[in-house]
Amino acid sequence: MSIIPPAPSFEQGLSIIRIHEPTLEFTTTAQFIGHEAWSVRLPKRSDNEIRHVFNPDNPQNAKKLLERMNSKIGQFVGTIALKNGEPIGYAWAHDDIGNMSIAQQKFKMMAMKLDGKKPYIWVAHINVLSSYQSKGIGSVLLKETLDPFDDDKKISTYVFDENQLTLNWFKKFGFIPKPKDAVDPNDRKDGPDIYFGEGAEHVSQWRLEAPQNIITRNNIISQTALHCPVEDKY
Repeated sequence: MSIIPPAPSFEQGLSIIRIHEPTLEFTTTAQFIGHEAWSVRLPKRSDNEIRHVFNPDNPQNAKKLLERMNSKIGQFVGTIALKNGEPIGYAWAHDDIGNMSIAQQKFKMMAMKLDGKKPYIWVAHINVLSSYQSKGIGSVLLKETLDPFDDDKKISTYVFDENQLTLNWFKKFGFIPKPKDAVDPNDRKDGPDIYFGEGAEHVSQWRLEAPQNIITRNNIISQTALHCPVEDKY
């Protein structure tokens, strides 16, 4: 029995901007959207803990995020969802080469190419303001972020164990936890949490993997009755 996907509907006032190079404007936008979204999705975390990651009042957070994006080589794609011209969500993804120097990344990329392999697409962030969640906007952001990457690339992402809504959201598009249990990403059990800082309870997270990019995008399309114009800015 075939599944008929929902008929797409055009969301009035919604548009997507897609960029292919990290910018400070993009990471600054991420600060206020990420702060509001995480405050709702992670109710057990204090505002100070969330501001350790997303702080719309501290320009240094945006600069640190930009440095993080620029510390990786390979393809970058960032998207911003606009409603009547105002940012309401964003996402970004990058080729996953690993946490190493630029020189080491270039060597690894060369070795993978000679071996006929491609890096995973790493979905780093996807956040939508709480008043616009559960409306299909996150799905559109994810699809449009993945669209410029090669169809045959696999995808990875990480989700906090305490964020079950987002965990289940990724699972419905074919993302599978690997390994099968959440892990503590902190190197030292008695040190500060790498995300939320000194004194914060350590976070556990899942590594999720999805099959080929084309399969994942088709999974999103089959479950999302929403579309909007997309503008690429290089």
